[in-house]
Amino acid sequence: MIQRFIELGEGYADFFELIELTKHNASRIHACLQLEAGENKVSLAVALSPPKDTRFMPIYLCCEGLHPNSKRITQFKELATSLGHHVHEVIVQEKALFTTKHYIINICLAYYACNISFHQCDKINQAERLV
Repeated sequence: MIQRFIELGEGYADFFELIELTKHNASRIHACLQLEAGENKVSLAVALSPPKDTRFMPIYLCCEGLHPNSKRITQFKELATSLGHHVHEVIVQEKALFTTKHYIINICLAYYACNISFHQCDKINQAERLV
């Protein structure tokens, strides 16, 4: 499986592009992610299953452009729910701590920390928040 992060950007226009990509690829959604980096930096991402007869899995990402209490996050969660998916919350380190390549590796490690079992990942993150 070839996975590629496609960074859309950090602004509100990029958020709306992520929403449209999610809507138009509803049948291919593998996972919806909320990546929390620090107190006021939230990224949103959607991982799509590969198209037929390919091994390419795109993961579209709006990077650290949202505040945790943003209406945009609520909109993303409502869309995911309406499409039959859950937004998985994953804690990652801030993008500023890495070069672009290493930041993507950091997200990949968080993404795979629980062997792609997002339910386990959600439980681990909830437990970490209680500590």
